[in-house]
Parts: sequence; C-alpha cells; structure tokens
Amino acid sequence: MINFALQAKYRNIFKKLFIGILGAVGTIIVITFTGYQGAGLTPDSVVYISVARNLTANQGFVNYDGVYFVLQPPLYPILLALLKFLTSIDPLISASYLNSFLFGLNVYISGIFLLKHLKSFALVCLGTISVLFSFTLIKVSFMALSETLFISLLLIFLYNIETYQRKRKLLPFILISVSAALACLTRYTGVVLLFTGMICILLWGRNIFKERIGEFLSFTIVASLPIGGWIIRNYFLSNTLIGQRAVSSYTLFENINFFWNTLLPWYLPLKLSDVYLGFILLIITIWILFVSDREKISKILLLKQIGPSLLFTILYSGK
Repeated sequence: MINFALQAKYRNIFKKLFIGILGAVGTIIVITFTGYQGAGLTPDSVVYISVARNLTANQGFVNYDGVYFVLQPPLYPILLALLKFLTSIDPLISASYLNSFLFGLNVYISGIFLLKHLKSFALVCLGTISVLFSFTLIKVSFMALSETLFISLLLIFLYNIETYQRKRKLLPFILISVSAALACLTRYTGVVLLFTGMICILLWGRNIFKERIGEFLSFTIVASLPIGGWIIRNYFLSNTLIGQRAVSSYTLFENINFFWNTLLPWYLPLKLSDVYLGFILLIITIWILFVSDREKISKILLLKQIGPSLLFTILYSGK
C-alpha cells in the first residue's frame, strides 16, 4: 500500500514536471521571436511603454504626449517600469521577457487545470500542447499588450476559486481576491472577475450564512479597492472614470448574439434553427436534472466546478 502511494505520488510529480517543461517551451518560443528586437507594437503598446518609461523617470502616469494615463489601468506599465528599475532593460525589450514568462505560466496553469479534471494523462498532454501552440495566444504574447497578463490572472482565479469552494481554505480565498484585484488593474473588463467571484461566493460559499456574507464582503473590498482608488484618481485628473470613450455600436444583446454564434459552432457545427436548438437544450437540461443517474451531490459539485468559468464567460460576452 505504501509503495503504491509512493508510486502515485511520483507519477503525479512527473506529470507536473512534464507540464512544466511544456510551459518552459512556451516561454522559449516567445522569447526566441521577440527577445532581440522587442515585443510587437500597437497604439496601446506605445502608450504602455511610454508610461513605463515616464514612471522610471519619476514623471508619473503620463503618456508620451504628456496626457494623463487614464484609458487603461496601471498594472502592466507598472510591471514594465519595475523590470526597468531592477534590470535597466528598456520596457520595449522587457515586455517580451515579461510576456514570454506569462505565456509559459499560462501553458503550465492550463495543464495543471486539465490534470486536475482529466484521468487520462494523454488527454492532459494533448490539451496542454493545444494551448502551447494556440496561434491566438502566441500572437497576443508577441505584442506589448496586457492580454497575456490578464489571461494569467484569469487562470489563477478560476483554478483557485474551485479549490476554495471545495476546501474552504484561506490561501485559495486570498488568491482569488488578489487575482481579481490585479485583473481589474490590468484591464477594466477585469471587473467581470469581481462580479464572478461575488456571485460564486454568494451561491456556493460557506454553509453558515453569516460566514458566507463575511467572505463576500472581504472579497468585494479586497478586489474592488485598488481599482476603485484608480478610478477616483482618474476622475480628479480627467473628470472621467475611465477616460473618454466612443459609444459602442453594438447593444448588449447583439454582443451576446455574436458570442453565441461564435461559441456554438465549436460544439454543434451544423446550423440549427432556434426551435431545434431550444429543443436540444431542453433535453440536455432535463437529462441533467432528472434522468442522469448522478446523485444530487454530484450535480452540485459539477455545477460548482463549471459555474465560475460559465459565469465569467457569460458576463464577459456582454461587456
């Protein structure tokens, strides 16, 4: 029995080590293509890099043209400025190092996430490799943009909120609170993580109502306080909360429809009318609730596992 337990432990270590190697390969891929000339640039990239340079020059959060930095949250340029302070590497170059590390981290966390839920290590490897060679993820990691950092914080949040719901330990709770706070400081759409965490804690938090409310308030304060302070700062400097922005040309329901039409073909390649689609969803719902031989507790656990990701996806699609 002891030998069997040790073998299982060593196998698990080997699996995590292999996933770590795949993550390291991801880091090498990004740094190989961006390390010499620096990360790719977009208009937002130019702003991030100029703000980072101005921070290290003690000029504060201002753009290359002297305008206050309010259109984006501050975390990404802060990290670039910190790297310049520690290594003297210009943000144009250090952005590639930062993104290469974050891309490798994203590959690793994705693999650990899969390892947590899949029994077949072959499927875990296949899923991790698909993340490693994801064209979209690699492409965005080549650019001096905050998306790669945001994805890292999102993965940390989703992994730990499931652990928190299952074990009720302090460390996962701290990690979801901090990752949500940092996600808000990375992209304004990070508030979706804030709302996701709030809803998950209310729905699937501790059994004792008083403790659940306490954790809800603690999470809300920790996750919202940093971005709240930044938004207040924006208002005093520019009389806007997040800068002047054009009115969206799409409504909430149009965004949800775009999201639905994009996501649905991943699972149902055939074009179906709304009637047939509604009928299929109804059958699936009935099966989950009444026909499936899963016990009720298993259904609740399943809902807790997929709930945070599902909530985030729905809320983010309507942003």
